[in-house]
Amino acid sequence: KDVHRDVRHAAIMAMPQLAHSGDEKAIFSVAERLEDSDHKVRESVAKVLSKLSTEHDQRLVQQVLLRLSSIHSVVRTVAVQTLVTVAPPGTQEVIAGIEKSLK
Repeated sequence: KDVHRDVRHAAIMAMPQLAHSGDEKAIFSVAERLEDSDHKVRESVAKVLSKLSTEHDQRLVQQVLLRLSSIHSVVRTVAVQTLVTVAPPGTQEVIAGIEKSLK
């Protein structure tokens, strides 16, 4: 991980041009940045994951669902935003995970 947020942000934003849709290594590298210390980096993750993921990418959904239990509210917020872009509508596991945030 580069110490400069702008470099991490640029690397994330470049991923859709460099990796094929569904590229697991690229997807999980980007998904790890959901917990980045910088808000700009975290916000770019949701946008990029929606471009990299394939329809019904259950492994990605699982990775993002794990972030709903983060101790950091900003990570949980970005996880919810990301699930909106990568999870198919009606995914019961996602709905249940987000419902926990409402209780």
